[in-house]
Amino acid sequence: MPTTETPVTVVHVNDSLLVGEGMASLLRDESGISVVGQVDSIEEMIHAVDKTHPAVVVLSVAAASDTLSTVSAARRMREGHPELGLVVIADAGEGLAVTLLRDGASRIGFLLRDHLHDMSAVVSAIREVAAGQTVLDPMVVNDLVRRHASPGVDDLTPRETEVLEQISLGRSNRAIAEELSLSMKSVEKHITAIFRKLDLVGQPAIDRRVMAALVYLRAQGRAVIAPDFPASPA
Repeated sequence: MPTTETPVTVVHVNDSLLVGEGMASLLRDESGISVVGQVDSIEEMIHAVDKTHPAVVVLSVAAASDTLSTVSAARRMREGHPELGLVVIADAGEGLAVTLLRDGASRIGFLLRDHLHDMSAVVSAIREVAAGQTVLDPMVVNDLVRRHASPGVDDLTPRETEVLEQISLGRSNRAIAEELSLSMKSVEKHITAIFRKLDLVGQPAIDRRVMAALVYLRAQGRAVIAPDFPASPA
């Protein structure tokens, strides 16, 4: 876990200059957090990351934002900086959360703006993500998992569990085959069995790989559910 002796470096991205100034100011006041960059557009984000090499990007996204552009920029940024953490603060976004998680859930945080009554949840998410964890707003996780009650993680074989762990890291079938010394056919067979046991078959409205990864991370205690902090007293 990062300490005050080793501050977590952060680039903050916000599509509202006023809100962005306020957020950056609050982050600068936090012990153990060092804001090394602040930009107010997605277009500037990658350049800022390339220049400052932060541990975490905090990205505030309005509901009206272009989701595809946001996801595309985040993907390019993380491809160039694999160890980079990303904390997204959004107005809403089960769909955005699922899309961001599609490339792997590690070092991803997703918080809903309406649940942030103070900076505690944001600071906690930054530190957890910098340490390699996944931090998700409980409403997002509950909405996804509730649709698939009784996921059968305990019913998976040891090999299926290994394959599911690789899926949670965002690896393709070919990469899983290479990592576990399996044939492509065997990987596909295991994935089919995983989807069946997790009750994800015949549900075209969801991304089965993302949902399977979320179920696995939650079962392993590796998805940190962001607490819904109470509002500060007046």
